[in-house]
Amino acid sequence: MKILYIMGFGFVGGVLRFSCGDSLTSILILNAAGAIALAMISSFAVHRTVWLETGIGVGFIGSLTTFSSLMFVTVDAYSQHSIEVLASMGITVGSIALCGLAMALTRRTKGRAELNDEPRDNQQNTRNQSRMPAHPSAPMGDDMQRV
Repeated sequence: MKILYIMGFGFVGGVLRFSCGDSLTSILILNAAGAIALAMISSFAVHRTVWLETGIGVGFIGSLTTFSSLMFVTVDAYSQHSIEVLASMGITVGSIALCGLAMALTRRTKGRAELNDEPRDNQQNTRNQSRMPAHPSAPMGDDMQRV
């Protein structure tokens, strides 16, 4: 089943890559967007499903951000002694940096969300415990007096 997810989503990613052209600008935009999306999916998804991890991660984003397209443009620019070689190398390094940044930001956001949920649960537990009687047969209520 994983193969079908990879093939299906990979086809869509490949068509999108092809429709955007093979210019250095389109490669930069697609690789940056793919690096950010892959980092967010792999960092933020707590309960990853098969179609999300393999279909979108490996298939769609993998074919969208193909390394072969980037290397083709780099070799072509190098053979023409073009300044685009430096830009192509910058794209590679920049995509890796964007991926790391997106993962760090996503984990930080995820951590904040988990921290914000935790005190609410603790406050609720504290409130419930304060309303519990000292003894199972003791009365509950605001007029309860302890000796």
